[in-house]
Amino acid sequence: MSGYCKILISICFLDLLSTLIGMRIGEIEEKNIYYMYFLDKGGIFGFAMAKILINSVCVFAIELSLNEKLINYINSKTWTQLTESARKKVRIYYGVAIISYCLFYIISFFAVNPYLF
Repeated sequence: MSGYCKILISICFLDLLSTLIGMRIGEIEEKNIYYMYFLDKGGIFGFAMAKILINSVCVFAIELSLNEKLINYINSKTWTQLTESARKKVRIYYGVAIISYCLFYIISFFAVNPYLF
């Protein structure tokens, strides 16, 4: 697992944690219809599991899209031993994923909770 993967997983975890804390204190509401379904059917536990599962699938898809040969190459070497093209590919895939996730989170947070600011 690359450092970028760990960053993306950390962001997903912070998203889950901030959502749970905000919902607990009553300051925010979950407006995503998919997650609302799991929240209604499974409570906080179902919501957390759905969020973890969906985020894990997305991270797995990125790792898989890097292709098996590149993943084996990355796992067998340290970051400094990777070729520049391999490092660039990892940076691009995870960079796009991290930036997209953060932008989506910020935009959707302010869109569904405009009364906070």
